[in-house]
Amino acid sequence: MRDADFRSYMEHLELNVFCNKEAKSEKISIRNGKLRSTIFGRTIGGVVPARDVFVVDYYGYMKKSIGLLENIEEIRSSLLTGKQLKTVTCPVHHFASLKIEYVAQGAPELVADFPKFKEMLLNLRGFKKEKKNG
Repeated sequence: MRDADFRSYMEHLELNVFCNKEAKSEKISIRNGKLRSTIFGRTIGGVVPARDVFVVDYYGYMKKSIGLLENIEEIRSSLLTGKQLKTVTCPVHHFASLKIEYVAQGAPELVADFPKFKEMLLNLRGFKKEKKNG
């Protein structure tokens, strides 16, 4: 899977699976974590292109939706002077717990490449070593 295919697959997954799936609400930091500046964070990207309010947790990297970022700005503007906004409560989708059945419901065309995509994410994150041929 090439970089362009990887990003296209990820965006399709986010828009067709995570946008249509219920998630448990959790408190999350509004700051970008340390993973944002790593190769993993740069490859995954910073924002989910969706107006829905949610976050996708890619093995510790919290990728926020456009809707959530807009919501955060609204909350910030309504705060009194001197107050800081550090966390918000929103639905969090954990990629690690995503089952292939959910992918099949939301985007059946993504099912065939899902294991390859997940393996690439794990390799990028540093959890698995790539196999050497020979």
